[in-house]
Amino acid sequence: MNLEKSKQQQAKEMEEKEQELEEMRYKTQKKLRQLESQLEEEYEQKKRVQEEKAVLERKLQETVGREAPRDQDNEKRLKRQLRKTRALLSDASAALAKHQGGEGGSRQQMAALANALDDAQFAAAAATKAKKRVELEVQELQQQLDELTRAKQEAESRSMQVLREKTDIQTRLEEVEEDLNDVMKKYKAAVQQQSVDQITLTDQMTQIEELSTERDKFKQEVSDLQSRVQSYDNTMVDRHKVERLEAKTRELESKLELEVTTRQRLETTVSRTKEQIERLTSEKDEVNMHKLTVEEGTKRLQKQLREMREELGDTQKREMEASQRKKELESRVEELEGEQEQNQSDMKIALKRIHDLQAALEDDLDSDADGLVSDSDGEYEDDDDDVDDDDDEDGEEMNHINGGRRNHESSC
Repeated sequence: MNLEKSKQQQAKEMEEKEQELEEMRYKTQKKLRQLESQLEEEYEQKKRVQEEKAVLERKLQETVGREAPRDQDNEKRLKRQLRKTRALLSDASAALAKHQGGEGGSRQQMAALANALDDAQFAAAAATKAKKRVELEVQELQQQLDELTRAKQEAESRSMQVLREKTDIQTRLEEVEEDLNDVMKKYKAAVQQQSVDQITLTDQMTQIEELSTERDKFKQEVSDLQSRVQSYDNTMVDRHKVERLEAKTRELESKLELEVTTRQRLETTVSRTKEQIERLTSEKDEVNMHKLTVEEGTKRLQKQLREMREELGDTQKREMEASQRKKELESRVEELEGEQEQNQSDMKIALKRIHDLQAALEDDLDSDADGLVSDSDGEYEDDDDDVDDDDDEDGEEMNHINGGRRNHESSC
């Protein structure tokens, strides 16, 4: 009865342990699938960030490559026109100093033109400062993009490390499952062998008890027979029957010794089986501890994935801010271009007025100043031709720049 209860208890424990192992295996596989899905999401987010960063870098390079040469050309052209205007103004002032009579209105016009020229110079200086400020902001934006690039590379490196750790843990988990399956096979075989040994031992114990009972019975018979033999000896009875009984008694004693030896051997086998079961139980506990360690590593990887997701969100936020800042800078560059165009238009008007005033002054000069005026006319005409050529070139270049800017805006 106790043997049946023990067998049932062992079978129940085996089923419970198998259920626990199956649940642990299911949970581990579920966590691994979750990790894989999270890694796929991280990879997709990283890919989108890379694409957005590439677009930002391309736009930034186009903007910097387009704005720098254009601003330098405009600045050179404005300086050249400013030098020509100053030369014309100096010549006109010299001519006016010689012919002050009846030229008060021309002097006022020259003063107005000088003021307009100063305003144009001030506007050109302001545009130059604004351009430098925009260049500094573009450099800062490039530095921010570089920092974002480094942060993205670090995130990619950490992601690769997490993938490697996940692969190692999955490999270790497979090895643990294989070891656990081997241990369970050995454990089942040992339990089955123990059950067989217990059944055999029970049968042997029953046989031993029966033989012991039979031995006691025979001993009693032998004792009775010895008493009877003694009485027969005393009464001169036949000894042949007594010898037969003694032989039978010796046979029973040898059989009893054999059964005792068999019982001892079976007890030794049962003891070894119990030791083997204890050893397998210890191995199973070690496997469970190893599995717990794997689960802790999985939790650590999940925490790292959460941290990486937060860092990636911060990186995306910074890239969006950088993109917004870049758009603002582009708008500011367009405003500066408009201001430069306006300054160039004002400069052309001032030059035209100076040219008209100079022509009027040349008509009123007396014969004493004809040589000076004639010499100045040659230089002024050359300068005016240069100015006109520069103005034509400026107009064509501005049209080209505006057309390129419109194409860029439509492509963006």
